[in-house]
Amino acid sequence: MEQGVIQNFKIHYRKRIVRKVTTALGNNQSMPKINLRESISEISKAWNYDVTDGTIRNSFAKAGFFVSNENSASTEDEGKIALEELNKMRI
Repeated sequence: MEQGVIQNFKIHYRKRIVRKVTTALGNNQSMPKINLRESISEISKAWNYDVTDGTIRNSFAKAGFFVSNENSASTEDEGKIALEELNKMRI
């Protein structure tokens, strides 16, 4: 995960918060209060909509878990390859 997924997620989460603040201030509203519920909602949106499968796939490939070959392997095959590589590393 240190290969970029966490960093990518944090960037997208922070962009969402900054966008929320700038939109409110641009509409002459007071500074929005980001409570726990709203924070969790933005975390969920950042993870589900902004962090792509490609980002995760590339990060795992960069870490050496599997070689990303989008032309010949389907997503399911890539998952199997990743599991096989993990199992080899545990031996």
